[in-house]
Amino acid sequence: LAAGVSATFQISVTIPGDAFAYTFNQASVKATSQATSSISATAVFTAKVMVSYNGMRLEPASDSRIGNPGKSVTYTLSIHNDGNITDTYAITRSGASWATTFSANPVGPVSPWSSRSFEVYVAIDGGASNGAQDAATITASSQGSFLTDQSVLTTTATTQTITRDVELAPPSDAKSGNAGSDVIYTLTVTNTGSVTDTIVLNLSGNVWSASVTPASVSLASMASSPITLTVSVPGSATNGQTDTATLTAQATGVSDSSILTTTAKTGTKIYLPLILKN
Repeated sequence: LAAGVSATFQISVTIPGDAFAYTFNQASVKATSQATSSISATAVFTAKVMVSYNGMRLEPASDSRIGNPGKSVTYTLSIHNDGNITDTYAITRSGASWATTFSANPVGPVSPWSSRSFEVYVAIDGGASNGAQDAATITASSQGSFLTDQSVLTTTATTQTITRDVELAPPSDAKSGNAGSDVIYTLTVTNTGSVTDTIVLNLSGNVWSASVTPASVSLASMASSPITLTVSVPGSATNGQTDTATLTAQATGVSDSSILTTTAKTGTKIYLPLILKN
């Protein structure tokens, strides 16, 4: 630059997608003369994250249960906060004639990009006839913004005896895999109860990383669904090292489990004799 002349330049700051509201990043820029290094000037700039409620979800969008007159059925709902600021949600219900209560109200605080579950209890009228239905619309409303979402819960009365049971097969299995590879188990979960039920799959006892797909299924009476369990054998696992995971299928008030044992194996080296020929 000539004496007395100025120039402009831009500073670009990329805010991470997972940055919380109100957090900030502060930095300084220093300009130093290349002719005289002792001459310099510094400017400080601050980039602050704006509040973004962005969105929320109440899941599942709909669900249904069957119960006997005079009994209660339980629904589990989850509120997902898709914004970058902690929020709390008020719960209301409409359209229902049978008594409906909640395990928590309001629900929260719910941190950004996380979820919180709560239960909805519907008491079936003691005089309800066989096949009578009651639909409750559950609304979750953000207390920090105008956002809302809804879930419709349909409860049906039955005079038949309700039984609930679940079966996970096989009850046990064992496989091996190379260190650093994935081992896949395929199981079958069956609703052996007399009514439709939601079955949740949970893992416990394992040290090695593992995942189950799907995490839950809704099955009619005597219906089945395949379940896939993927176990990642660590690259540092030694030959013969094992890890045991217990997969549990949890239905309403009942459960069944399968024990799955994975063994690590390492590559085998083959040594051939050295033969010298004159």
